[in-house]
Amino acid sequence: MVVDTMTYKEIWSEIRKDYNGIIRYKIVDAEKVFRKKVMASPSTLDIIRLKPIHFKSRKTSLNHCMILYSFGKNDYKKNGMLFVLYSYIYREYGIYAFMLSGKNFDTLAVYTPHFFSRYRERYIKDTSLSMDEVMEDFFVYNNVCQIKDVNNASYPNSIFASTKDGVLLGTKHPDNILEFKTFLPSELLKEQQIDLHNSQNEDVKKYLEEIYGTNTLKEQKPFMIIPITKVN
Repeated sequence: MVVDTMTYKEIWSEIRKDYNGIIRYKIVDAEKVFRKKVMASPSTLDIIRLKPIHFKSRKTSLNHCMILYSFGKNDYKKNGMLFVLYSYIYREYGIYAFMLSGKNFDTLAVYTPHFFSRYRERYIKDTSLSMDEVMEDFFVYNNVCQIKDVNNASYPNSIFASTKDGVLLGTKHPDNILEFKTFLPSELLKEQQIDLHNSQNEDVKKYLEEIYGTNTLKEQKPFMIIPITKVN
């Protein structure tokens, strides 16, 4: 059970418990629903994405979100369902989100309330959106990034991560825990940051092209959002 006094490492342990339990079964059940929707969809659709599915674990009290999608019916038949999965909790200062990554989920990425606040202020530029909506927007469109260690005297153990829409800045902690604290859209980057971002962003695009057949997850292509309120 997650409590307010837990460290990131302790929360990571709780997330793993859900991965081995409720999350695994939710993904299987969601795929059955997704398959029916995809097979019934027009072949002309380039992107099929379900409305994000949120659920809470009674065992850990963690909130989880699954974003299910495919690049059309033919791609689904070939490669199956793609999904993004993140966890989140509410604390005094706002929403903290967590995503497991790396081989065998050996890295924990942490996104702080300040990070989502800056993403809304600097990139979305719509203060009417709730932080839950801001969080969803980020993970739908910026779930792939290229990370580089940037150590200097002023900011030791710093990390610089490039996504399609900008740069995540944060700190690398022991035990492979990455804490992202702020977001900078491309137009706010300085000279050295621009060069590094451009270089890393090319790697991001190559990765997306190799894995998904497209170098951006936010192209203006036909897509449909299928509302799902419950997955048993």
